[in-house]
Amino acid sequence: TTRAATVDLTAISNSISFYYLIISMPLGILFNLLSIVLFRRPNLNKTNMGMLFTNLAVMDTISLLFYFFVQRPSVVFGYSVPMPCGVMSYLRRIIFNYCSWVQVMISADRFINIYFSIRFKFIRSKKFYYMLLGIVLVIVSIATSTNLLTTPSTTTTTTFSNATNRTTTRTTTSCTMTREVSLVTDFLAILLRVYLPLFSMLFFNFMIIKRLISSKNKVNQANKSSNKSSSSKEAKFTALTILLDVIFWIFYAPVSVNLTLSIVDTFTEFIQPSQEAAYNLYANISQLIAISYHASFFLINIIFNKLFRTELLVMLRLDRTFGNTRIESTARTQMSINQN
Repeated sequence: TTRAATVDLTAISNSISFYYLIISMPLGILFNLLSIVLFRRPNLNKTNMGMLFTNLAVMDTISLLFYFFVQRPSVVFGYSVPMPCGVMSYLRRIIFNYCSWVQVMISADRFINIYFSIRFKFIRSKKFYYMLLGIVLVIVSIATSTNLLTTPSTTTTTTFSNATNRTTTRTTTSCTMTREVSLVTDFLAILLRVYLPLFSMLFFNFMIIKRLISSKNKVNQANKSSNKSSSSKEAKFTALTILLDVIFWIFYAPVSVNLTLSIVDTFTEFIQPSQEAAYNLYANISQLIAISYHASFFLINIIFNKLFRTELLVMLRLDRTFGNTRIESTARTQMSINQN
């Protein structure tokens, strides 16, 4: 009975993955590519936010391509990508950890724009941001290298079939690592992908909200000659960044619980063999929910980013249908506000 239940849960998990991936991944990749095109257009790419959103769209596209064609192609296409032990986990964690830190950089940009709008102009340059992104990538790559500390192990099983009166020998190869290395690897994974980005975003957002509440009229100190609505619009643009962080953590909450439970289980082994199938089902669903964030970047911007919607209409030549004069006026106003 327990074995049958395990098979059923595994089949359910595979079915969920198949239908989800075959529908959401192509759409997510297509829309992310469209997001990259839009954020590369002059009206959206003149600011640091445009550059960071472009990088986030690029990383989201890479993460979806990797997940669909490298990490889990067996679910849809029936093939697997052979790699040396640890390489798959190493690449996967670099990609997804780096995605989290690009999100942090977007929050950091709002913090810098509000607190250092006049002083230290060099930290608001695109070169400075590219340097930071490069440093973060190097740090993540080094910290994730413990995934490579694995060794292949071979297991041979022999079975006898009464029906055929034959003995079958099967050899399987798996990758293993010591308990200590496994703990360090899992701890770094959850730290880099979940908790450090979370606390960093919370800090930046707290400081941003604090400044906005205490001095609504001083949000954009560098542009004192702007119209009366500039501060209000700047606050709305900053609110978009905070909203993106909130959405990010809504999607990532289940996988955060999953990674935490995995570490706790390494110490306590509280997940019983009879519960492994149910836990694996939850782990699979939590990963699919997390990957959904990377597939929904276009939709989030369509709903909450007015400048993004405007640029999409212009690119699709639908601006005349919706009012060309109003759209161009909105784009010029937004760009004057978002300049760093």
